[in-house]
Amino acid sequence: FKKHDKLNAKKEGSAMESRNGGNVREILGVPALIVRRPQKNMYLSVRPDGMLRVSCPTGTPDAEIERFVASQSRWLHKRRAAVLQMRDERTKHDAGDTVLLWGRSLPLVVTYGRPYGASLRGKTILLNLPENGTADERGKLIHSFLRARLGLAIPPLLARWQPVLGVRASGWHVRDMTTRWGSCNTRTGRLCFNLRLAAKDPCCLEYVVVHELSHLIVASHSAAFWNCVARCLPDWRQRRALTNQTMKEPSAE
Repeated sequence: FKKHDKLNAKKEGSAMESRNGGNVREILGVPALIVRRPQKNMYLSVRPDGMLRVSCPTGTPDAEIERFVASQSRWLHKRRAAVLQMRDERTKHDAGDTVLLWGRSLPLVVTYGRPYGASLRGKTILLNLPENGTADERGKLIHSFLRARLGLAIPPLLARWQPVLGVRASGWHVRDMTTRWGSCNTRTGRLCFNLRLAAKDPCCLEYVVVHELSHLIVASHSAAFWNCVARCLPDWRQRRALTNQTMKEPSAE
């Protein structure tokens, strides 16, 4: 399900500087990549580097683009702050930092030597690095650690709730996503879960697992769908709110 939906409107305009197939200009004090193409609607998103991306129909005036972005300013600033924080989180992981695991901030202890990787040691996370390990390498090792924790937590949840709902996923995987906590391919029956769920309270992961499994019964977010979720988790509203809040994240859905 989407943490943030793309936003609709109708048209686009010209700009000054070319970049990645579009034009870059400043809107509301933020760099924005304007991409004009043959399409009906206008869409706004925030790229991983914090730049806005506006995709709109060929010929849309600049003034209309600016009005559209301004109309979404509240969503935009909240979303951009979350994206920039996610980028910053990926570049840290120094000794003395903390790592969020299952809703708790655990101190990070950094050592150097093999075997390289991160592991849980009591109430701390031990990160073994090469002598000249880069920030990118640190981030990858932490991500591998979080991915492994989810790999242990997800199968028991699937085993518990698939029989209750009378469905069976064909497979699942974990990705580092910015706009969804999870997704379900109703054609293939394959599920996807956000890597960042490892930072959340375990009840949040259970909610997302039930949510995605319920899409194997009802593809839309209709009343019938929420009835499926409620059959398993009567407190799904509270779990959804907890999933979408705290830890400096934007509100979801």
